[in-house]
Amino acid sequence: MGKEKANWELTLKNILYFIEDQKEQEKVINILIKYEQKIPDGKIKNYFQKLGLNSKKDYYAKIDYLVDDILEGKLDDETRKILNEMLNELKPTVEKAEKTFWERLISIIRGS
Repeated sequence: MGKEKANWELTLKNILYFIEDQKEQEKVINILIKYEQKIPDGKIKNYFQKLGLNSKKDYYAKIDYLVDDILEGKLDDETRKILNEMLNELKPTVEKAEKTFWERLISIIRGS
């Protein structure tokens, strides 16, 4: 994996792991599935990807699987465009999770 793909993978997974609210996690999974489907794959590969995703039971395993799948192909201009669209759609959910994380951390530090 090239440096750019590794940076995408590490950054996406780290950010998405902050999301703990189950409804927000479902939103994230649906957004990732939506954008994974926009990146061209063969029909047979898509069938096996769907089976692979269905075998994942928790949010973090699904995130790992989908991010790896999204970044598997060639990182060309069209893929970068799709990834940027995905980030824009994920942004509100990530910002909400980040705010919740910081509020929790401050609460812990203050002993509340």
